[in-house]
Amino acid sequence: MQGIKSLLMRAKHNWKPFFTCLVTLWSVISALLGLLLSFVSWEELQILRVRDRLLILLGLTILLLVVSMLWVLCQNFRQITGRKDCGVILEYGDVIKQAFSDRTHRRIVVIPVNRCFDLTTEENLVNPSTIHGQWLARAVPTERDRIQVQAQILQCLERQQAKHVHLTRRQKPHGNLERYAAGTVAELPGPNNVTFYLLALAEFNQDLTVNCSEPDFYQVVQSLIEYYRCRGQSVELYCPLMGDHIVEPARDSRDVLALMLSILRFNRQKIHGKIHVVVYDQRKDDISIASV
Repeated sequence: MQGIKSLLMRAKHNWKPFFTCLVTLWSVISALLGLLLSFVSWEELQILRVRDRLLILLGLTILLLVVSMLWVLCQNFRQITGRKDCGVILEYGDVIKQAFSDRTHRRIVVIPVNRCFDLTTEENLVNPSTIHGQWLARAVPTERDRIQVQAQILQCLERQQAKHVHLTRRQKPHGNLERYAAGTVAELPGPNNVTFYLLALAEFNQDLTVNCSEPDFYQVVQSLIEYYRCRGQSVELYCPLMGDHIVEPARDSRDVLALMLSILRFNRQKIHGKIHVVVYDQRKDDISIASV
């Protein structure tokens, strides 16, 4: 029952690409059938009754419906810009699994973090279920690791002379007090040839709730593109869908994904490597990569 419900949800969000695929396939089949019948008639094919001809057409229609639905629902990636070895690819996956897999090929994994680069889930600073929180659980499991990684982040930011402001405890009751500009990147080495880009995305208000304005979100994605262009050396980059439900005015995941892709498309001439925009694979039921 759950499987049928999931299938219906995916079909609901994929009806546009499904209809497009169906029309395209039907146009091709109609053209081929018309070409065939220009050389051979129904009578020569021994299909004499109208009912038999209609059954053939009905069978072809059902086949095209099934093929179109399977093509749309089984599509796990889509080329957005560029070509196979250079451009933007939208796909389903899990950036945390990608970051900590045993694969040894060079890759860059983007981890969206708050603009103070906090490294603890205490005091509700970082939600453990977010990508930031999941990364902390794997990369910074102990207090000793936290101190070491925090020092690496500060060294990286100091080398860049990254702009920041100093907050007070009244403005931010817990965590780091240095708040950096939206889109600031702290680059850290990871296991198995992984490089992490910690990307400053959201900021806290006094209640420690996170938000990101739409202009800041543009700045975040734009800064990531510029940093990757200058420092990425065309290594494959994996960036998760980020900013959903925190970009203001309020946007859902599909709107934020469309916004991310529009910025990447606009800057496609600056992209000299392969950027994978990764939608969490458990979101297939409500986010269609075929219809963006």
